[in-house]
Amino acid sequence: DKKPFYAGTYFPPTDNHGRPSFSRLLESISKAWQEKRNEIEDQATDITDKIIQSNQSYADHQAKLHQSISDQAVESLTNIYDSEWGGFGNAPKFPSPANLEFLLAYGSLEKPGSNHATEMAVHTLEQMLSGGIYDQLGGGFARYSVDRTWLAPHFEKMLYDNASMIKVL
Repeated sequence: DKKPFYAGTYFPPTDNHGRPSFSRLLESISKAWQEKRNEIEDQATDITDKIIQSNQSYADHQAKLHQSISDQAVESLTNIYDSEWGGFGNAPKFPSPANLEFLLAYGSLEKPGSNHATEMAVHTLEQMLSGGIYDQLGGGFARYSVDRTWLAPHFEKMLYDNASMIKVL
């Protein structure tokens, strides 16, 4: 029935430090299945029910928490958003792909303020792509811009930044 009835993280090849070996564990499970199958099935149902209840409770809590935190995050980003040149704050300016990805995801929600989140992300991306932080010849983005207008790049490209930017773009 694909219901868990026993769990563990590591079983050594031989009995060691009070831990049963994997082969001994399998023998014990086989014996229990043959001799106490009803108990094991009841235990599996109980464990499965508790996991389902726990996951649902966690999901409900996370949804409420996520909504509140997401709204606060958008508000915080809005407060430091540079409406003229895009990005957040003054110089130096970093691409911040995680923030942009978050704003785009938030912008996909149909709720008050979600359009503004999308606008902030898209405007920032447009400014970065037309500025000096984007390497028009070699491709990719510099680590950051030393000025507010994305014109003067810090001449260093980081693979992890560019990989994240691909996903955002």
